[in-house]
Amino acid sequence: SGEDPEKVGRKLLEAAEATPGILKNPKPFYRIKEIGNGSVVYELNAYTSKVHEADEITSMLRLNILKNMQQPLLRESKEG
Repeated sequence: SGEDPEKVGRKLLEAAEATPGILKNPKPFYRIKEIGNGSVVYELNAYTSKVHEADEITSMLRLNILKNMQQPLLRESKEG
């Protein structure tokens, strides 16, 4: 709630890019799936050629997402 959706999207993409086994091409992408009751639901799409490792890659991706979301969102500094 209150977080810039584009910044959240960038954090999702950064998590995907930092996850071993996720392909650079096609590039990962996100969508905003739902908005309502003060919440936003995102969908992150990423690809791998290592289908036999998909569960492990998905787990690592989720861990990277959690780590990225715990970091404060970058805010522009307005120093005089």
